[in-house]
Amino acid sequence: MNPYFTINKKKIFISYPIDHYVYIYDLDGNFLEQKLVSASELKELPTPLNYSKIKNHEYVRNWWIPIPFYESFNYHSKSHLYTRIFHQSQPLKKINGKINDGSNRKGYIIIYDELFNKLGEVAFDQGQLGVYKSLPLSDGYLIAPNEKHWKNENEFVEKYVYKFQKN
Repeated sequence: MNPYFTINKKKIFISYPIDHYVYIYDLDGNFLEQKLVSASELKELPTPLNYSKIKNHEYVRNWWIPIPFYESFNYHSKSHLYTRIFHQSQPLKKINGKINDGSNRKGYIIIYDELFNKLGEVAFDQGQLGVYKSLPLSDGYLIAPNEKHWKNENEFVEKYVYKFQKN
């Protein structure tokens, strides 16, 4: 699985789509520690895809569509918070037998303070938190929903701003 990288306060934070932890390194690449940054809704993640199957595109698609996974681990410099987006599992196929497009996938933004204490989770139902359709900002996210919520292809869909602040 391809890692996500975030740099903050002279540290490199590495996370993976199907791993509950963030791995922290100094700028010289020395491992410092790992922190649990997981969703409350999930206890187990799937085993990573076997590399020998990587060229079988149908197998990869059918493996990827139903699994739960995380997006990148982010730091928001104005609010001094870390976040991680999580998408719940979904069936491979819809009730009508067509391959699932994620239009009803439930997602969460998980919020942590600078000491990695979980402050909360914000749930998004019915594809309102589009998969890989978020841009981290210094104080939140710019988000687009799943395509089923778009009015037309000319619409600027990344238009929902969610801001975070410490209490």
